[in-house]
Amino acid sequence: MMVGDLGWNEFNLGILGATAALAGLVIVAASVNIAKIVASRSLTARLGAGIATLVLAITASALAMFPEITLVAYGAAVLASALIAMMFDAHAARAILQNTVPATGSVDPRRRAPG
Repeated sequence: MMVGDLGWNEFNLGILGATAALAGLVIVAASVNIAKIVASRSLTARLGAGIATLVLAITASALAMFPEITLVAYGAAVLASALIAMMFDAHAARAILQNTVPATGSVDPRRRAPG
């Protein structure tokens, strides 16, 4: 069975357009505040994770519109894309846990060791 046989082409086209527009808005917003974002490692990682998630949605929607893609091939491609996006999310989580305050270089007070 082909993905196109399921009748979701119009839905995927709508998701593709909306997600691409949102990704463009996020990139423009990030470019306006780039100095603040670059100053913090965790903000940069969060931005990367957010963009990777949007690219995952674009990829999944675009792949579903391929005319002759089978369900197994579609599932494998989306799974591979999700694993790549997950690496960005894991990096962001690690950066957040190791977050330091950019202005002072001190460790976030909530993560300070007792004593």
